[in-house]
Amino acid sequence: MAVKPNITWIGSQNFGYPDQAHGGLNPQAIVYHIAQGSMTGLDAWFNNPNSFASTHFAVGKSGVIHQYVALEDPAWGNGLMNKPDTSIPWLADCHSNGINPNLRTISIEHEGFTGQTWTEAQYKSSRALATWLIDTYNLRHTLAKLDHGHIGHYRIDSVNRASCPGTGWPRSRLFQDLGRLEDVYVPGNRTIYQSKTFYAPSSGAAHKILVDVRNFGYPTAATAIDIMIGCRSRGDGSYVAAYDGTVESTNTMALYPTAPLRNEWSFARGRVQLKSSRFLIRVRPKGHPMEVTATMKGYYTLE
Repeated sequence: MAVKPNITWIGSQNFGYPDQAHGGLNPQAIVYHIAQGSMTGLDAWFNNPNSFASTHFAVGKSGVIHQYVALEDPAWGNGLMNKPDTSIPWLADCHSNGINPNLRTISIEHEGFTGQTWTEAQYKSSRALATWLIDTYNLRHTLAKLDHGHIGHYRIDSVNRASCPGTGWPRSRLFQDLGRLEDVYVPGNRTIYQSKTFYAPSSGAAHKILVDVRNFGYPTAATAIDIMIGCRSRGDGSYVAAYDGTVESTNTMALYPTAPLRNEWSFARGRVQLKSSRFLIRVRPKGHPMEVTATMKGYYTLE
């Protein structure tokens, strides 16, 4: 769902356990750093074998994003724990069991110096990168507790990295923006129907159900809904379909379970566009009662 930002691959030989071994990364959090320098300096430093340093990404003041380490591999930015914040469960586990936190983190460096305010381009690129990582690399759980899933380096080393990423890190703004993603990426399911049985009306026409998502807790700002629908019937020819907006036509049909099987459930999942917070479901039980399930699983808004 999230769009991948433009990323320039730079590469680094500083990764892996043992050195340059691929794999092993099981990320539990994103760690934010300040570079104390420029992007040019970072590119050189992370490609110096004597630096023993790297992060997965760096974001420049201009908004450019560089990548140094593949996302299946541990980088070397967070390895040394020194009085870590053990109120963070995954970090406490690393501390108690001798696990290198590089094996549990994706790290993002940021051009500049401690205390410097990030540029707007830098902030937007960093946020876009974090959003894409959350959506693409199984980090949706970090939205449930942002303070544990998106941390400054100082939470791992409170002694030597107490100023990383420093007061210039727009933490409050980032948390506010990422918090908006929780219902988009890890929503609580809203059930419309659960094994509801529909009967063919005497007219033989289909049932048309206009769903107003505001009745299920979604905001007026929602422009689309992620929905799963399913159906089964004892006879052939029955179906359920969801349509974009409120008009029923072949052009607005968004999804329906393909090849419905007699006496078996068929399911489909996809995105339905809303019109004035509403969309249409059409249920057609042909000759036999028909069971339908429908669950909304998330919403989308225009930026």
